[in-house]
Amino acid sequence: MHIHREEEAKRIFLKCSNLDGTGLKDPKVHEVAKIEAMINLASIESKNGNYENTLSIYMHAVISAPVYYKPQVKHE
Repeated sequence: MHIHREEEAKRIFLKCSNLDGTGLKDPKVHEVAKIEAMINLASIESKNGNYENTLSIYMHAVISAPVYYKPQVKHE
């Protein structure tokens, strides 16, 4: 994302946000990483002016966020 390969970053963030965490050693970390991927994806969409898609992704992140997710974490 930071090296201006936004399309590739979008595909990766989308794939990460949909990965199944069944059987992982630390499912909480996995769930937080999925939310972070959604937030980063929304950030790219916002930067590109795709505001409806941005809102949709942010809303999905909010709905999907586990109770232990710390929303005050700074995102890029």
